[in-house]
Amino acid sequence: MAQKKVQFNLKNDVDLLLPEDSTVLPVQYFVGNVSWENWTGERRLIYAILEEAILSFQTHAFAHTRRGQRLFREASDWIMSNDDAPFSCAWICQHIGIDETYLQKQLARWLERRRHPIIPPAIEELATLHS
Repeated sequence: MAQKKVQFNLKNDVDLLLPEDSTVLPVQYFVGNVSWENWTGERRLIYAILEEAILSFQTHAFAHTRRGQRLFREASDWIMSNDDAPFSCAWICQHIGIDETYLQKQLARWLERRRHPIIPPAIEELATLHS
């Protein structure tokens, strides 16, 4: 019995990480209907690994505790690595059809936007009026 190939479409989702406070999950970028029943246990496991890494990256990006900072650093190092060893981010992305370079760029973009948020001009004007 041939397995149905599940396709992701991250390249067409330019605003992957917008709005800025949103959490990114790989499942948001399936093309068409995805039937989880066709996924093997192994494939679901490697998907869960990627999902957990993205959640850790976003959850702990601005942590104040040592534990949170360590979790962010570990997730960031794993996601941003170009290592293609089994169970690396690149290997997982290849096996489930995600462009890992695009994912890395979008997560870096998300992080940069969170570090330096763009303040709309109207809010800046209000701030200067009340100073």
